[in-house]
Amino acid sequence: MDEALARMRATNAHLAVIRADGDVLGVVTLADVLARVLPTDDGTLRRGTSRPTLP
Repeated sequence: MDEALARMRATNAHLAVIRADGDVLGVVTLADVLARVLPTDDGTLRRGTSRPTLP
């Protein structure tokens, strides 16, 4: 997540395509990344968010 946020900040992007070995794995939004790295109201991090599975 830290690398994704750094790249998104460097390019002023709000969407990023996630790739591995040339294949597209998915798309992540800036909101997705921030939800994972910023604390909730009670000070804990959101780590248990669900992820869509690829067909």
